[in-house]
Amino acid sequence: MRQRIRDISLSWRLTALYVAILAAVLTSLGVVLYVQVQDFLIEDTASRLQASAKPPGGPIQRRGPDNGYEGSRLAELAKNISASDTTVQIIGTDGTILATAMPYSGRPTAPPADLNSIRLVLAGQKVPPANLTDNNEHRLIVLQPFAINETTTGVLQLTTSLAAADDLLTRLGWS
Repeated sequence: MRQRIRDISLSWRLTALYVAILAAVLTSLGVVLYVQVQDFLIEDTASRLQASAKPPGGPIQRRGPDNGYEGSRLAELAKNISASDTTVQIIGTDGTILATAMPYSGRPTAPPADLNSIRLVLAGQKVPPANLTDNNEHRLIVLQPFAINETTTGVLQLTTSLAAADDLLTRLGWS
C-alpha cells in the first residue's frame, strides 16, 4: 500500500525539505553566477574594444590644401584599428560608410548602421554595446565618436565576435 506523507517519519520529511531548499538555493546561485560571468565577458570585451579603438595621439588632424580628409587615409585608419576578430567601420553623420577595413576570413561581418544610435553618439550620449546574433554569428557592436580636428565628425562602429565567450560558457556546461 501507498504510504501517505504524514505516515513518513518527521526526520525523513525534514531531510526531504532541506534537500529541496538546498537544491533551490544551489540552482539560484548557479543562474546568478552564469548571468554574472556572461555580463562580465561582454562588458570586458566591450571595454577592451573601446580602448583599442582610440587612435594614437588623440583626434585625427586634417591635411591637404583644401583641409579635407582623404578616404584612403580613413580606410587605412580603419584597417589599423581592426584586428583578426574585429571589424571597424567609420560612419559619417548621415549614416554613410566613409571607410571600412577589408573583411577576411574569421573577421565578423559588420551589421548595417543604426541611425538612431549614431545620432545619440553624435549628440554626446553614451550608447550601450549591442549584442547581436544572426546568421549563426554572435557579435558585439560598440559605437564610439570619431573626431577630426577636435570636432566629432562621425562614429566608429566596432564589431567583434563573441565566439570565444560562447565557447567558454559552453565548456563550463552552461550554454
